[in-house]
Amino acid sequence: MLHRKTKTKRIFAGLGILLLVLILGYLVINPWLLRWGATNQEVSQAMPGDLDHVGWTRAVTIDTTPERIWP
Repeated sequence: MLHRKTKTKRIFAGLGILLLVLILGYLVINPWLLRWGATNQEVSQAMPGDLDHVGWTRAVTIDTTPERIWP
């Protein structure tokens, strides 16, 4: 019986650690991913196709003129 209690404790400890990692990932990594590559100006300004309820912006800043990108 003692062996079963130890195994149960290990399973719950493992599940607890997994839950902690998932929560920390969501709270720490997710906000960074939702604005990856975007400057503060890009995040704060309205973009074509934006919806009111969407809270994420991913961007790539290209240091050139639109004419050179779309000739």
